[in-house]
Formats: sequence, C-alpha cells, structure tokens
Amino acid sequence: MRRLLPGAIGVQTYGGFVLKRRGIFATGKVVDIDKSGEYSDNPIIEFADRSGRTWRFESYLPVNGRTRSIGAAVDVIYDPLHPKRAGRWAAPS
Repeated sequence: MRRLLPGAIGVQTYGGFVLKRRGIFATGKVVDIDKSGEYSDNPIIEFADRSGRTWRFESYLPVNGRTRSIGAAVDVIYDPLHPKRAGRWAAPS
C-alpha cells in the first residue's frame, strides 16, 4: 500500500489535509497539457472513481518526464466523498 508523504499533495491546505486523512488511490491518465501557465506546463488528468464516474482536474505539479505525454498513466489520490477534490500523487524518488 502506498503511503502519502506530508507535502506530497499540499497538506498545508484543507483539501490536502482531507486527502491525507481519507484519500484513496486510482490510476488516471494525462488527457491534455495546459500550456497557458506563466512558469510551467501542467497536465490535465482524468480518472474514474469507485463508481466508474469520470473526473478531470489540472495538476498543480508541472509536467515531468512521466506526465509529458498524452495518455501517460498517473497515480491520483482523491476524496471518495468529493471526487472533485483530487490531486496527482507524487511518489518520492
């Protein structure tokens, strides 16, 4: 089982705290890349919750070697009570 590390999902925010407490993992995929940011390009990630409903969010983490390609698999953590509250899980290197 994966463990969430403090700071890996922005635990200093309420949403990060909730994800740390009750977040569950899913595998998502990069469906687009937002290139409009001033400092970085950010992946748009899509995932399905336990019921099969599809959700989409923009990661606050910039693209990297794994997320630079459309269709790339991404580890996601989300709140099962509010799946809009989701983030890309950054595994420690």
